[in-house]
Amino acid sequence: MVPAANAGAHSTEPDHAGSFEGLPMALNPYMDDMLCQPTFHLFMELPIELRCLVYDQYFLEEKSSIACRNWPHLQFSQEYERSIRLKRRTAPFLPSLCLVNKKLQSELLHCLLEAAHFEFDDGVVLGRILVLLADCSLRLHLTVRKATIGNVNGQRKRLLFGSENRESQTDARKLAQECNNLLCSTMPYLPELRELNLKLYAPLLFGDTLWNGFQITPIYSLAVDNYLCGFELDAILGLGRLEKLSITGISGDCNKIDQINRTGNIIIDDGKSRNLTAILDLCEQIKHGFIIQKRSVVIRAHLRYAVNKGTEETLW
Repeated sequence: MVPAANAGAHSTEPDHAGSFEGLPMALNPYMDDMLCQPTFHLFMELPIELRCLVYDQYFLEEKSSIACRNWPHLQFSQEYERSIRLKRRTAPFLPSLCLVNKKLQSELLHCLLEAAHFEFDDGVVLGRILVLLADCSLRLHLTVRKATIGNVNGQRKRLLFGSENRESQTDARKLAQECNNLLCSTMPYLPELRELNLKLYAPLLFGDTLWNGFQITPIYSLAVDNYLCGFELDAILGLGRLEKLSITGISGDCNKIDQINRTGNIIIDDGKSRNLTAILDLCEQIKHGFIIQKRSVVIRAHLRYAVNKGTEETLW
C-alpha cells in the first residue's frame, strides 16, 4: 500500500507528512454537536462488542486514511517508508473520527489498530514506522497486536557472484547481521505483540566451475545458516504477551531473481530441506527459552525450499 503523493506544488496546506500526530484531518465540525445528542448516549450504552461492529463498518468504508485503506491489513512498503523519510505529502494515517473527540478516541483506536494486521516489507521499514508511531502522543506502537515482517535478514532475491569471490559472501553475512540486529532492537517497542510472523531468506550463489572440461556458470542454493547471525533469542523471549510465533525460511527456487527464470539456469542443490534446517533449530531454541519461562507459546516453522515443496512444523 503506497499512498499517492499530493501533486499540488503550490498548495497552502501545511506539510505534516512526517508526523502522525499533526497530520491534517478533515474534521467534522458537527461531531461535538452529535456527541451531545440523546442518540449518541444510547449508542454508548450498547455493549462494546456491538459498538465495535459499528466501528468496523466505518473502517471498511472509510478509504481516505492509510489505516483504513485495506483494513484490517496495514501494509507498509519500502516506497511508503521512503515517502515518509523524504517528507513527501501523504494521506493521513488515521481516519478523522479517531481524532475529533477524546470520548471516542481510545475506543476507536482499540477497535481500529488492535484488530489490524501490520505488515512490513522488511526491518528497515519496521524501524522507520515504529519511530513515527512511538513519537506520536497517542503512543500507537502500543496498539500493535499482530505483525508480519518480511526479509528480516536482508537476503530476499539476493544473488552472490563468484565462488572464488569471498568478499561478496562476507558482505552478505554482514548485511544479514545488521538486518537481524535491527529487528532485535525494534522488538522492545512492540511489548503488546500477541502474534509475530518472520521471514528469513537464504541467498543464491552464481559461481564459475569446470565440468567435463567446459566452463559452466551454475547457480547454487545456499544454506541459511550463515545468514542468521545477529538474531538474538532474547529479543523474542522478551515479548511478554506473545502467544504465537511463525518463522518462515525461504531458499533456492523460491528466492530466485527474475533473470534466472529468463536464462533458464539450473539451481544446484535446489529443493533440499537441509538448506533450511537452521530455521528448525532456531525455533527449537526459542521454544526451549519459553519453556524455561514457563510460557505456552505456539511456534510454527515453515520451510519453503522449492516450488510446490515445503514443510511446516508446529512446536507446542
